[in-house]
Amino acid sequence: MRPFYETTEAFKAGIRHLLTAHHIPGHVAGLGANFGVIMSETPIRNYRDLARENGAMREAFDFACLTEGIYVHPHKPFYTSLAHSAQDYEATLQKLDQIFAAIS
Repeated sequence: MRPFYETTEAFKAGIRHLLTAHHIPGHVAGLGANFGVIMSETPIRNYRDLARENGAMREAFDFACLTEGIYVHPHKPFYTSLAHSAQDYEATLQKLDQIFAAIS
């Protein structure tokens, strides 16, 4: 199970890198395979911080993901699983790079 955890953490780090590279105020928060991409300048420490998320930016992100074939439930967390391969993670990061470029 450790390789799965490490792969998921590397994927989340890749998303953080893309947020920074595209100057998008956002955070990746969550443990293990259940995590959220939160569009907020404020670090997420509690529910009140989460409630201040930029809803318009999050909506643009969610619908861009759906358009690009990244199947997410809008305003809900991401989930990874053992069914996802290294190629799946890499392809998703490439699509997220394009998405962040478009919405930034």
